[in-house]
Amino acid sequence: MTSKGLGINAHDVGLGATLNQHLLMVPSNQRSYAWEGSHVETLFEDLSTAIQVGEQPYFLGTLVLTQGTGDRLEVADGQQRLATTSILIAAIRDYLETLGSAEKKAALKYTSDYLLIYDENTGEDTPRLQLNYEDNLFFVNNILSSTQDNQRAKIDRKLHRINGYTMRLR
Repeated sequence: MTSKGLGINAHDVGLGATLNQHLLMVPSNQRSYAWEGSHVETLFEDLSTAIQVGEQPYFLGTLVLTQGTGDRLEVADGQQRLATTSILIAAIRDYLETLGSAEKKAALKYTSDYLLIYDENTGEDTPRLQLNYEDNLFFVNNILSSTQDNQRAKIDRKLHRINGYTMRLR
């Protein structure tokens, strides 16, 4: 008896390359994004130290990916690191968008290489990393979408109005 498609493969690939080369999805049975500030700080401090000492490659931990439905791989382990790395890339992109035209072009490249991919069939940007149901809408609208995006600006204005309203109620 032969088993097709069974087995384990290991590849030495970085987080950036994984985000760039694959469409990823956190399955519904995985927990929501749960890292606290201390976890994020530890990751950023580790990255900063690795960059300062020129440590290449830098091991961030293992990602476990399985074949999902369609063209997406499912993230069985590593979603917190992938999501946090995406948030960092989005923050860098947002900063670059506030600078000159060359930096704005770099911001577009970060978006297309690591955050969103344009789907010609739907005419919309699709997240390279899709979080679980509870987190994905917030992730797309508030993290992956550019600050230059009209949809995000509309959401920010609505949130500002809601916050202003709740402040007046106090």
